Amino acid sequence: MGLFWQQEKFAYTIKVWKIEEQALFFEQALDLDWEAVLKLKQRFKHTENRLQWLASRFLLKSLIGEAYRNIQLSAKGKWHLPAGQFLFSLSHSGVYVAAIKSIFAVGIDIQIRTAKLSRIATKYIPAHQLAKLRNSRCREDLYHVHWGIKEALFKAYGEGGLDYKKHLIVPVDSLPNERNVSTEAFLEKSEQKIVYQAKVKIWPALFLAWVRKGQKTTID
Repeated sequence: MGLFWQQEKFAYTIKVWKIEEQALFFEQALDLDWEAVLKLKQRFKHTENRLQWLASRFLLKSLIGEAYRNIQLSAKGKWHLPAGQFLFSLSHSGVYVAAIKSIFAVGIDIQIRTAKLSRIATKYIPAHQLAKLRNSRCREDLYHVHWGIKEALFKAYGEGGLDYKKHLIVPVDSLPNERNVSTEAFLEKSEQKIVYQAKVKIWPALFLAWVRKGQKTTID
């Protein structure tokens, strides 16, 4: 299928790719030589993992051009460009990969529907909020919404050391009729409060969440 969905706004550009190609397609598109291909095969023993890596770099290249070759992983696990021309985030789940580019701090998460998020909900949703969600007919979707936004927040922040229940606030207890979410989400840690604009696009079996950093204030 190739490009599954995309959105371009003033503040960011998003692309989602559905992998239906063989590894050779991405290897050629990325102009990888035999040595680079061999290293990838040694690094990723499972074909699915290697395809996800290749597709995510292919998608990133389509967003930022040849600068993708210069991306680095920080000591705290955040991918970035050393010169800081763009800020970006990557995600993958199953045969889907997603990438977002912006001049603002951004994070993205893509997740195929999974029962696992229901089983581990107590690990990322506070008890008082979880009690409300469990009474909703849309609770399974809401679990995915909370997980996706919090994953995206974690990536946008990029400094690690976050407790998903304590530090990441997602004030969503129901879904709108169109089932796509737009809200503010918050990172509250120590005396710092960071506001993010958060969105979630929902398909029957797929959830795409992304956040963009807003203003920063001090908690009263």
